[in-house]
Amino acid sequence: MIETRDPLSEINLLREENQKQQLQIQKLQQQLEQLLRIVYGKKTEKFIPSIPEQTVLALDIEAIVQPEVQKETITYDRKKSSGTSNHKGRLPVPDPAVQDFQSCNP
Repeated sequence: MIETRDPLSEINLLREENQKQQLQIQKLQQQLEQLLRIVYGKKTEKFIPSIPEQTVLALDIEAIVQPEVQKETITYDRKKSSGTSNHKGRLPVPDPAVQDFQSCNP
């Protein structure tokens, strides 16, 4: 025998399924755009795995744990200058009244 369902409940089920599929399509399109940007994007946007400081896109991949960087303190001694300098200062500003202007009249 042929099973008959209520048309309204069937419509609601189909709408819910359609919404789920639309969300999945949007998610997959965003992931595709991110991957295309990685592969064909600008040089500054490309993912180069040899650079450890570069961030990774959140594509449900485990994060890479970076090792701690050891810091070393270095001290040194230097001789401080005596405080006198050979710099004589700025040159004087030329007097505007002394400037020579030439005018061209047609």
